[in-house]
Amino acid sequence: ARSLKTILLGSRRRTLLTVCCLLLAAAVLGGLAVLGGRAGGQAAANSASLDPNSDAHLLLKLSNANHRYEMGLENWRRLDYHRAEKDISAALDEISAQKEQSETEVAVVNNSMGCLYLDMGQYEKAYEYLNGAYVTFRDNLGADSLPARAVQLSVAQYDFDTGDYESALRTTQEILDASGPETETAVVTATGHIRAQVLEAEGRDDEAVALYQKVLSQYSGIAADGKLSESLADYANDPKLTQSEKEARTNTVRWIARTYDQLGRAQMAGGDAAGARSSMEAGLELCLSNRDIKQRNLITSGLYDGLALLDAGEGDFDSARENIDLAMRIQQNLFDFDGAYPGLVTVYDDYGSILEQSGAPQEALDYYEQARTLAVNAFGENYPQTAAALHALGLYRLNAGDPAGALECFEEAITIRKNILGSVHSTTAQYELSRARALIALGRTQEAREELEQAAKLCRKLGIGGQLPAEIDALLRG
Repeated sequence: ARSLKTILLGSRRRTLLTVCCLLLAAAVLGGLAVLGGRAGGQAAANSASLDPNSDAHLLLKLSNANHRYEMGLENWRRLDYHRAEKDISAALDEISAQKEQSETEVAVVNNSMGCLYLDMGQYEKAYEYLNGAYVTFRDNLGADSLPARAVQLSVAQYDFDTGDYESALRTTQEILDASGPETETAVVTATGHIRAQVLEAEGRDDEAVALYQKVLSQYSGIAADGKLSESLADYANDPKLTQSEKEARTNTVRWIARTYDQLGRAQMAGGDAAGARSSMEAGLELCLSNRDIKQRNLITSGLYDGLALLDAGEGDFDSARENIDLAMRIQQNLFDFDGAYPGLVTVYDDYGSILEQSGAPQEALDYYEQARTLAVNAFGENYPQTAAALHALGLYRLNAGDPAGALECFEEAITIRKNILGSVHSTTAQYELSRARALIALGRTQEAREELEQAAKLCRKLGIGGQLPAEIDALLRG
């Protein structure tokens, strides 16, 4: 794909959330991305996706185009990417052919298509759509307009996904410099999430934790006692609220709960199990206290999943099984996608990890294989989550004494990362470390050293510190 650098004022960018657009005097499109993460040092790739509970309505003049667009958004929420692509593309074709449609309305759908393709791991296509949306918003509304900054945020996430951390940090800082923290909380907090992701990938866990805590501080004004988890129970449940006020406040609660989830995962990666549990329990309390969120929500499922990993790490496998079962049932009850919800890929992998730790290797293998099969069927061969599922299966095989089988998984995962423009990324370095371990187990030490040197070079290029380069250096010295 041609670089966006020459078009986007010197840098490329993408989205983990879609804070979209002001349509003339109409409405602000908002979509908060589902931010993912895995514990135990596995930098698995959870796709960012449209918040399944946050409506993003486009006021199109053509009712059929509007219907196809809404259907596309609904399928996107369900992670049914192929149907979403078909529906949103049809809506785009229809409104693009109508002279009465404004350029900004077309740009809104272009931005949606770009973000969808980013979720699908189809970065070259995402480039073109995001570029078209950005140029329209910049020329018609101004480079500092909310829609233009939303697309910038999208491309910042693209940079993160493909390993250009420096550009991601630079662009997000530009967005923050152009945003008012008091009036644009959603923009500031969303940008903070992307910056925290980069910090985590660079091994700067303490800084990531501090940034997530700063994100939470943006909402301190609605918590009289300063304790968000205790004062927000009735924030969106007040019967005196109008429907629009209720929806806005409920989305705020979702966003805060998601922040607690990400904070907890960053704390878990940094070894602060107690802090992680406190954060995740606070997020879960928020979800369960809100009558519109409760347990039928992906955020709630993710929080139960995180707590299950914490339980397993502390040896409480009964609680771990109980929490991971809750996470799985929520996913299964939300939507049905050809018999299984795609969000279960991550849950299956985590379930396998818990079973493996508890001494049930055969059961663990079943879940790892289910994760791989579901990822391929739901997302396709060249997709970040497919690579993550293969990597998890490879780690299981390596631990089970099958280095040849593990090597096959690791090599396939690395190939996927390179196919989707993610070869220069901390995830790729993690996979190369795993491949080197399999090669060492097979006695192929020279190949292992070459792989480790490649991973070390990648870490230096990306400025990655912490556990990953330390493990690589230790193997090189050994």
